[in-house]
Amino acid sequence: MLEGVSFSRRLILLLSALAMFFLVLQEHLLKLPLNAALLLAGSVIIYLLLSYKVIISAYKTLVRGHRLSEEFLMVTATLGAFGIGDYAEALAVMLFYQIGALFEDYAGRRSRREISALASLKPQKVRVVDAQGSESFKKPREVRVGELIKLLPGEMLSLDAALQGAQAAFDTAALTGESEPRLYAKGAEVPAGVICCGSPVILQAQKLYRDSSLVRLMNLIEDAQERKSTPESLISRFARWYTPLVVGAAVLLALTPLWLEGALWSDWVIRALVFLVVSCPCALVLSVPLTFYGGLGALSRIGVMVKGTVFIETMARLQAIAFDKTGTLTTGSFDLQKITTFGEISEDEALGVAAALEHESNHPLAQALVRAAVQRGLILPALADYQEYPGRGVTASLQGIKYACGRRNFVIELTAASADGHDAAAAPEGNVALSEVCLGREGQIIAVLALGDALRPEAQSTLAALKRLGLVSCLISGDRQASAQRVAATLHLNKVFAEQLPEHKLESLKSFRQSEGRCAYVGDGLNDAPVLAAADVGFSLGQFAQAAAVEAADVVIMDDKLDKIPKALGLTRRIYNLALQNMWFVIAVKLSILLLGAVGLAGIWLAIFGDVGVLILAVLNAMRTLRFKPEPEAAAGGPVAVCAPPAAAA
Repeated sequence: MLEGVSFSRRLILLLSALAMFFLVLQEHLLKLPLNAALLLAGSVIIYLLLSYKVIISAYKTLVRGHRLSEEFLMVTATLGAFGIGDYAEALAVMLFYQIGALFEDYAGRRSRREISALASLKPQKVRVVDAQGSESFKKPREVRVGELIKLLPGEMLSLDAALQGAQAAFDTAALTGESEPRLYAKGAEVPAGVICCGSPVILQAQKLYRDSSLVRLMNLIEDAQERKSTPESLISRFARWYTPLVVGAAVLLALTPLWLEGALWSDWVIRALVFLVVSCPCALVLSVPLTFYGGLGALSRIGVMVKGTVFIETMARLQAIAFDKTGTLTTGSFDLQKITTFGEISEDEALGVAAALEHESNHPLAQALVRAAVQRGLILPALADYQEYPGRGVTASLQGIKYACGRRNFVIELTAASADGHDAAAAPEGNVALSEVCLGREGQIIAVLALGDALRPEAQSTLAALKRLGLVSCLISGDRQASAQRVAATLHLNKVFAEQLPEHKLESLKSFRQSEGRCAYVGDGLNDAPVLAAADVGFSLGQFAQAAAVEAADVVIMDDKLDKIPKALGLTRRIYNLALQNMWFVIAVKLSILLLGAVGLAGIWLAIFGDVGVLILAVLNAMRTLRFKPEPEAAAGGPVAVCAPPAAAA
């Protein structure tokens, strides 16, 4: 935890701890004949070294922000402790506060180590083709408008460019979330960020790198993060009213001789200083953050990484949650769902021929067919006259008979087949993004192979658990309307936004949040990053997510299991409620002792209990979060007690 802490800070913390323990021993055990002025001077020097940043922060908040912060109350209380000669108390308050800050810094460093750099998403070089056909590599920002770019299968396009050759297919999932590759015709403008499928293609740069779709998307992420205000901590909000109340009460207590005849100024000033010491928020400053730090540990044990304690509170108070579709609610990869044959051909024969035809193709649907044939142990027949039509299909000859495999219109065109009566059977249950591959020969379609982007196995139980937690759900997807509607119907989502580009997703999220309240977003793609950054809480599925999504998210599900989300939300509600319990317990005890002390009924030992005793009890209660686990029913996907999100604290 100390690897990111400077040597000077470590030394100051060590000296402060030693000085505090020495002062306690000197007062209660050693009783050494030390010079009082020297003891005071040493304590003040160590106090200033330890707390000068807190003092500056309190001053800035008071002068510029015109409010009394928790730092101001701690400074006031510690000065009061100096005023009554309790130097150890003053050092202890600041020392424990600095230790709490160390925990916060450690949590932040741990989060940053777990995520990939956003810059790694950007292509580092572009293959440029000159007029003579020679190839060279340039940095994306060096490519000029009009230059020709060559893109190989699997490579990402780094600039917006126009397709020069025949039509070609591109994987647009990173930009739109659409699971099936999109076909672009000759001359069409292809946006940066897509990935080439099939054969190599030549494109002509239409825009400079700084104006490309990919850079605009990165800017969207940065803008969304800047617009998103970090939630204010529970302690800071509490201090807005607690600090002025306590300071005002102490001032009134010190001024009591003005209206109480015979009262001694010295007695009431000391009583006011004791009042400030007892009211010191040390128990709160330690126990409430410790509750959230322990919560971070409890969440990390179930594979959920939260980038800061403030998001635990936000998670606990969520009212709605929105999901991306492809790769989030669905698996993101195609699988063979059903084979419908026409004529005298078996399913295995149809799959074997189709897989043989598609064996050389890089298209995701083609690879899914080959994978299905391998899983069934089929032997692929040898073919002749193989020819691929990018984005449409392939043709080849088998024993002198010409076969075509691909899109329905392509097969009809190549084989003069009839389209009547050759529709795919209904999609199996759980299949939400059905695509078809047709196999044709000799003027007829002989098989339709249905492939689907299936729902994640835990998707339905996850959405059911979130509904029991009282959250309204929504789908915001770049995929086509029909596919998005199938997902929404299967999972009983409350609202659907389909065919959304990244900037449209942002507007849809704002609309959903405006109608439903605090909203989380769950996604895993590059196109999800701006929405993750703008949401109240962004959840990223971290194992296979795009680096931008992990960077922009506030919470990362490390093993990509959707069912971790309701488990995490259930835990955060328990953590937040425990923090509130601690806060109100400390306030109730301190106010009781303060009232008794103000009228002279509370002795020094009760005051010590109100400070140190309450601190110990609150810290012990906060440490319960270290043992928190998800509720058994929630972990198993069973019944979960319905409860509204916790109310906002003062």
